[in-house]
Amino acid sequence: MAGRNYAIEYVDPRKHQSRIKEAVESRSQLLNRLDELEKQYSEWLDAPIGVNLTNGCGETLDIGLGGEKWSLGYSQFEDGVPIEQLNAVGDETASGSTPFYFEQWTEMPNKWLIPRETAKEAIGKWYESGELETQIDWTEESY
Repeated sequence: MAGRNYAIEYVDPRKHQSRIKEAVESRSQLLNRLDELEKQYSEWLDAPIGVNLTNGCGETLDIGLGGEKWSLGYSQFEDGVPIEQLNAVGDETASGSTPFYFEQWTEMPNKWLIPRETAKEAIGKWYESGELETQIDWTEESY
């Protein structure tokens, strides 16, 4: 979206918890990089990694790269304080949780996992328009 400075941010557990920030220049570059990160870290961690897509305007999309099921969480911040937080909902009847490595291990409820392609479409839409995908149910419930 014009006027926004998108970046992928994540913590690299292989490099002493180094925080990495990579500029995003296009939708295709973003989606390709997410695929690369998923492959790279799932082999090393033997579990999914999570990354943050920031827009430089106080909004973040937390993305859990979990193979065929990804997680999405949206946060809006004002002065560093979250004022809105939403999580995508997949199968509300799903039980259990899946660990994702964001800055630390985070157990994501399986009911919040959505199909990979649905997540990628939602990520692309948010990148291009700043809007959350309306075909996904979102909840304010936190973990």
